[in-house]
Amino acid sequence: MRKNIFYLTTIAIIMLFGACSNEALFNENDKKFSKETDRIISITATIPPTTRVALEQDENLDVLLKWEVDDQLQLVFVQGDIKNKETVTVKNISPDGKNANFDIVIPSEITGKFDFYGVYGGGGLSDDNPTLAILPTNTGEAGSLASIEEKEHVMFYFASKDMEITDSEALVIFKNFGSLFSINLKNTSASSIEGLTEARLIGVGDDDKWAYNIGDGGGSYDLITGEFQNTETAGNYISFKAEKNSLPSGESIDFWGWYPPLPEKVWPVLKLELSATTTLVSTNSKPAQIVPTDAGMSYYFLAEWDGSNLKFETIDREPHIFVKTTGADYNDGSTWGKATTLSKALEIMEEGDEIHIAAGTYLPTNMVTGGEKDRDVTFEINKNVTLIGGYPADASDGAVASKANETILSGDKKFYHTVTVSAPVEEGQKVTLKNLSIKDGLAGPADEGIVSVNGVNYNRSIGGGLSIGTSVVDVIDCIISDNESGQHVGGVYVHNDALAKFIDTDIIDNKALGSSVTNCGGILNAATTYLIGCNVLDNASNGVCGGIYNFDKENDGAIGPKLYIYNTTVAGNSAAAGWSGGGGLYAREGSHTEIVNSTFYNNEAQHGGGIRVYTASGLNPSSVDIISSTFYKNNGRGNGGALETQPGTTVRVYNTIMAGNTSPNGADILLSDGTTTFSYVTLGDKILDKDGNEVDGQTFDHTSMISSMATNGTCMITGSSPAATLGMNSTLLQSLGNSLIPPVNNDIITKDQLGVSRSGKTVMGAVVPN
Repeated sequence: MRKNIFYLTTIAIIMLFGACSNEALFNENDKKFSKETDRIISITATIPPTTRVALEQDENLDVLLKWEVDDQLQLVFVQGDIKNKETVTVKNISPDGKNANFDIVIPSEITGKFDFYGVYGGGGLSDDNPTLAILPTNTGEAGSLASIEEKEHVMFYFASKDMEITDSEALVIFKNFGSLFSINLKNTSASSIEGLTEARLIGVGDDDKWAYNIGDGGGSYDLITGEFQNTETAGNYISFKAEKNSLPSGESIDFWGWYPPLPEKVWPVLKLELSATTTLVSTNSKPAQIVPTDAGMSYYFLAEWDGSNLKFETIDREPHIFVKTTGADYNDGSTWGKATTLSKALEIMEEGDEIHIAAGTYLPTNMVTGGEKDRDVTFEINKNVTLIGGYPADASDGAVASKANETILSGDKKFYHTVTVSAPVEEGQKVTLKNLSIKDGLAGPADEGIVSVNGVNYNRSIGGGLSIGTSVVDVIDCIISDNESGQHVGGVYVHNDALAKFIDTDIIDNKALGSSVTNCGGILNAATTYLIGCNVLDNASNGVCGGIYNFDKENDGAIGPKLYIYNTTVAGNSAAAGWSGGGGLYAREGSHTEIVNSTFYNNEAQHGGGIRVYTASGLNPSSVDIISSTFYKNNGRGNGGALETQPGTTVRVYNTIMAGNTSPNGADILLSDGTTTFSYVTLGDKILDKDGNEVDGQTFDHTSMISSMATNGTCMITGSSPAATLGMNSTLLQSLGNSLIPPVNNDIITKDQLGVSRSGKTVMGAVVPN
């Protein structure tokens, strides 16, 4: 249960919000009318299922609307300078109240195509300019929901353009101008509140023009332009009349009103003020809205007077939002049956929420905070929430998530970042992404610039699939694939002190393939990243680094990014440039990398097919620890098939196999002096002991003693191989793991890549033989 600024409940009058239809129901060739009837069109006026002009609430607080007998609409026909106004009465109301009909007779002066508008409620259409809808006056004086109904304060409209006079039937679907607001006040004091006349929600801060149409009103809405007029009447509060003047101890009262929220206006911090015998002002406030309020919603506030303090209370709700490809923005997402869109869920979510996403493909529609370019559209996660995909496309109550139900977040090969994580760092909180496929992002070329999100820079040219800045994030059972960049990093960019853990996640087939220098296909860590049980496969770049890049370029290696690779397969990654380094992993200055129980297979680059470790002169050194891992069939086109090191680096290799790799200069390794130490290592055809000395009489033959990579992402050695018997035991491994900072979890370092215990064994490499 959670605190909520505004509890949002859909008024389903906007079930098809934003979609008006003037589709003819008959083919042109089917129309045969007499001269007396060929200018009559029968209109079906639709209010979607959970709505009603006569207002009432259901058990979920949804406000229901239905057409009622004698409901009237004001209409206007528009063609050029012609604006012809009419009033009609609905008829043939369906049993559920959703649909009704009315007939229109097209005015004789209208010829050819025309535009057609209609309004229910409020002041109807202006006599002077009937394309202006007059909003109701004194909307806060209704007091009750019943009075709002009686005064017809709830106001909605349709717009149907390019209609033909030869049409015989049409469908119009209404949209709402405004929203309902309710304040529930409970008196928990020992005495009555007397002289009660009014409640006000008052803005706190500099913006005194957020509340539209207060007082006597005078507001209007231009049906043609779709804009509110007379916004100078906006003020700093909305008011609600009290139905009764006395509120006894232990009782509650509801204040009701209808107001049109100003488009794109974000509400400020709010105080509550009660006008009674003594004016009462709330001792606490409601935080400012993060996104603008929406038309067609119900906003609920709870308040309590305890005899000393007037205070806002919270409305408890379940912290779950449900999303489907067929969801609608006007749904609140409280159930699968009220599923909303993913973009809307990311707008209305609160800290700690879980967003449950049904299978299908989702495209972002909202710009990143601070975005200015068309391609700045992204799925921005700006709060610490959990997104869980993998539910059936037609999910209903009780649905269970599974990776088999592919849930795709797509950048549509045009947006800079498919997903952008900008959630603040808060103790005990994090963002979790689970069972999601993040794909088809397209980071820009080098000249695209940055976007500042809450003071954190997000580079448009880095990280086509996923960009994580500052936040704490777990990515579990996800696939990040088929993303590209015109400069650096097709797949994932972790930066600005972020902490990201990728668990059982695949980073596959991402590319940095721009025409200029384009580095890193898969994932760039410029902060702190864990890869646990992952697959980093078949990523490519035209520059350096095919798979994983550990480097903070923005700080020239001064910060010291940290990368932890556990139980992970890095395979098939390639860097194409003639000066490229690090097909599987490129570890640069200022960085530290730990690799445990991992397989590097068939990666390729000019320098260091598996790994290149590099430090530029005068910058902080880079370091790499490699423990219980296997490097096989990697190719250094120039130097170092498995590993190349440069001066100023530190590499320590334990209990690892580096054999069967290829390069014209150092088939398995090419090392700068004093950079690397080996302990219990298979190196080419040699077996090295604790101190890195060759063990006499022991030979490793990669052609017969190790297999190519299996479908489980590992290369198995034979039990008769010396690498299976001359490695470190679990006690030594545990001691080694505990000496590192931070220590490697015992459950990782005392097992192999597949989770098999190393107890009683002395096996080198990533996996224990069968």
